[in-house]
Amino acid sequence: MITQHTKLFVRFITAVVLVVADPHLCRTVPAEVPTREEEAALKKIRELRKQTAQRKRRLIFHSDGRPMDNETIVFPHLPGTQTDACTYSLIHQFNLARLYRTEVAQPWPPGSLEEYGDGPDDLERYVAFCRENAYEAFWAQRMNDTHDCADTENGRWKFKTNNFKQEHPEFLIGERRTESPSSPDEKWRLEDFIQCPHGRWSSVDYAHEEVRELLFRSWEEVCKNYDLDGLMFDFFRHPTFFRSTAWGKRASEQEVEMMTELLRRTRKMADELGAKRGRPFLFIARTPDSPGYCKGLGLDIQRWMEEDLIDIWLATGYHRMQEWDEIVRLGHKHGVPVWASMDESRVPPRELHNTREAYRARAMNMWNAGVDAIYLFNFFYKPPQAQFELLHELGDPAKLAYLDKMYVPDARGHGNLDYWLKDGDAFDKLPRSLPVRFDAGESKTTVNILIGDDLTAARAKGYAVSAEFHLQFEELSSQEGLSVTLNDETLRSGTLSDSRLRFVLAPELVKKGTNRIGVAFKPGPEAKRVLTGVRLWTKYDVQ
Repeated sequence: MITQHTKLFVRFITAVVLVVADPHLCRTVPAEVPTREEEAALKKIRELRKQTAQRKRRLIFHSDGRPMDNETIVFPHLPGTQTDACTYSLIHQFNLARLYRTEVAQPWPPGSLEEYGDGPDDLERYVAFCRENAYEAFWAQRMNDTHDCADTENGRWKFKTNNFKQEHPEFLIGERRTESPSSPDEKWRLEDFIQCPHGRWSSVDYAHEEVRELLFRSWEEVCKNYDLDGLMFDFFRHPTFFRSTAWGKRASEQEVEMMTELLRRTRKMADELGAKRGRPFLFIARTPDSPGYCKGLGLDIQRWMEEDLIDIWLATGYHRMQEWDEIVRLGHKHGVPVWASMDESRVPPRELHNTREAYRARAMNMWNAGVDAIYLFNFFYKPPQAQFELLHELGDPAKLAYLDKMYVPDARGHGNLDYWLKDGDAFDKLPRSLPVRFDAGESKTTVNILIGDDLTAARAKGYAVSAEFHLQFEELSSQEGLSVTLNDETLRSGTLSDSRLRFVLAPELVKKGTNRIGVAFKPGPEAKRVLTGVRLWTKYDVQ
């Protein structure tokens, strides 16, 4: 019979062997080897975690770090919509904790905790709101947000009031111009740092153990103190994690392993706490959609899925590098649900690309590709704004199918792949459609546009369907020498106004899936030959 003394001796020898093998593991060696009962509870919670991750969801609503009673917050207006879960952004610039009590991170803005007195903080109010309305409640962190590097009054204030960055400039990505603060009040200033070639100088470098340790303790604290359904790690705001990548290299294998080990340690901690409370903590990772691009930044997203370190992959943000069906295929290959991040469009003209019709079109393509849910990031519309009605539409592809839409080749753009990672363009599998500048000779181009609607099926269901197609040019005063085709059919009788060429389409010309648009010019002046926009509308009326 094994005595308690024998168990303790075995645990001691195990710990010594691990530390000798790698001294850096001394912090992460478990204090005790799990008992048989504890192992059974952990196995059960992991199984429950996988089941919970696969739960059917429609829309996940994300709120920026604003107080629950702020007049701009959208949470109170969500009941009755297609929302099934929420995320609440509570750490922005490292390691500033907004709106909740903490002894690990820095409460921010300075003095904010005093406002709560003995009452609930905003994280507690958020969880209570979610419980009352049957929403899952996720705590969210921007993993390296750098709004504090902006040369604005707000940016300077954020950097100046960040105790960690003021006390540890050696942990920042940017080069220091001096060895000590140069401002009269002995605070580091924006001018004291040199911008890096990729990303932003005020990012913290995850290669430092102190940075990773502080993160882990912050996550452990919220898991212990708040009744959350899980954590969301936003690696898109902003995607610089190592000094090496900021200065033009790819993350080393050692750096990639540092980030993976941080997640392993956090996964173990959260599973153990979940087993004690009888309900799992889910992990959501929001990253770029290309595994190669991610690994170049230090994020081994495929390994995270293989090792069961994350439960849900939240894909895309500033940009997208492959088709949605490829993204879904990768996640589902590892049994991980894929949530599609629907950020506001940053492709000019932004207003047109953020209309209800444009949001519907993007959502339709996402659902057709097999995504498991749609995530609305920084969606600040409230009633009676028309955009708020999207929360009653986007989560139901059957309803979306017969609503008016506007399709574009790319609603997110490709503009900053190289900004965050040197030669990041190499991972881009999507064609860069626009703008297209035609030379002065005879020239042509093909632009593909993905259409999620089946107009033939809609007509069979009794809808009067119609379609319009617009080409926007930088400057075009005449159609002379211009020919346009849609799926190899020549389009005629276009109407030109303000450099926009408009065609009313026969619905049968528009097919569900990829549609090819051909634009060709005969020789002519180059100044009138820049294609800047391609848009296709589908419209419905019940007969």
